[in-house]
Amino acid sequence: MLAKEARRAARQWTDSAARHIPGCVGVVLHGSINWLEDGDVLASTSDLDLLLVMEDGFELSQRRKFLYQGVMLELTHMPLRDLQPPEHVLGTHYLAGSFYGETVLWDASGYLTELQNYVTAHYAQRRWVERRCRSVQEKIRGGFPADPSWPLHRKVTAWIFAAGLCSHVILVAGLANPTVRMRLAATQRLLADLDRLDIQEELLGLFHSRELHKEQIQARTDHLGQLFDMAIPLVHEKYPFAADITPSGREIAISGNLQMIHQGLHRETVFWLGASFARCLQVITEQGSEAEQQQAEALMQTFLDDLGVGTPDRVLQAHGRVLQQLPRIWDFGQWIMDQHPKIWR
Repeated sequence: MLAKEARRAARQWTDSAARHIPGCVGVVLHGSINWLEDGDVLASTSDLDLLLVMEDGFELSQRRKFLYQGVMLELTHMPLRDLQPPEHVLGTHYLAGSFYGETVLWDASGYLTELQNYVTAHYAQRRWVERRCRSVQEKIRGGFPADPSWPLHRKVTAWIFAAGLCSHVILVAGLANPTVRMRLAATQRLLADLDRLDIQEELLGLFHSRELHKEQIQARTDHLGQLFDMAIPLVHEKYPFAADITPSGREIAISGNLQMIHQGLHRETVFWLGASFARCLQVITEQGSEAEQQQAEALMQTFLDDLGVGTPDRVLQAHGRVLQQLPRIWDFGQWIMDQHPKIWR
């Protein structure tokens, strides 16, 4: 489907449904759709993310995913107060891109349109690009602690997401989309254009995936499918990532991985592969039978053995190495900003 068709479907859903949600005062295109031209193709393995802005006192229960006119819409929500002041949004890596350009689909508050205009005007100014890169680093340092007492799935999550955010420093510095599942594929494209694929190798090193072979990733992708099949019937709404452990989430993870493998980006699949392994393992550990737990743990163990982090201590050590590399990642970001023709002072 073309991006313009997907945007049209999002607007139609907004007009027919979002305007009638109690407390909702606006809808904003959120995520990768904002980086596509009208004639670009929205991949079948991609969602279209919508941010629902809510008045104080109103909220939605969880993220939701559903198919609407052939587009997989994913809904998240945020209080209007969390988008104030405009400088906060402009300096936050996961928010600024959602207000850069024509992204507001509906604005009953009047504020979202003003915010969009402000962010768009200052988006490429060097001090704000640097501030967004620092917001990523702050998230790495403060958002993913590693506690030795945690179960294995939480240790893996802390490491995988901390390592994954290092790629966001690179993408934000290059005014590129800090995408989620495809982040390492995006850094590969950006760094290839800059003739700095050596930086990509360092990013892959944080995941211990530099030496992985295509056949290993294909096998682990098959294993992930088995984990999804066990976890989907067990998951319920209390999990913050419940919207990803669904048949549609399985399709996106498995088909998306296979697509990347066929493109020669098998090493770059490890972020979403690891994140999905950990999420499925959590569900099965907490809700599954003893036999299911043993099978899930064995599949996770094979994945971690491939990466050379097959013990909980090694996972914690891998997390520690991410933190040690942050100054180097920051220097890479500074170099990228220096090269970018659209960044201004």
